[in-house]
Amino acid sequence: MSDVLNRSVSKALTLFEALVRDGFEGKRLADVAEEAGVSTTTAWRLLKTLEAHGWVVEVPATGGKQGSWRVATRLAGVAHAYQQDAMSRIQAVRQEYRDVTGEELTHG
Repeated sequence: MSDVLNRSVSKALTLFEALVRDGFEGKRLADVAEEAGVSTTTAWRLLKTLEAHGWVVEVPATGGKQGSWRVATRLAGVAHAYQQDAMSRIQAVRQEYRDVTGEELTHG
């Protein structure tokens, strides 16, 4: 299976996971690179690619400090779409149960 994996995609996903591992406040480039186990150059290149696709944003810092990177709102859109899909599937199961048994499916 490792022959099928794309190393760049794997690194980007590892970097993304490192970026959100402890929350969504954002992380400095050096910190996310270290957590992902890649060089800062590789991390910067991957973050810029993710930024170009709307997955992360660079948040500049004031006072000459190094900025940070954080997840962009695109993730919220994907999470919302996933929630809608899951709710639709749950409703289908409830309807099927109702059709078969004539009863409401309850939890608890």
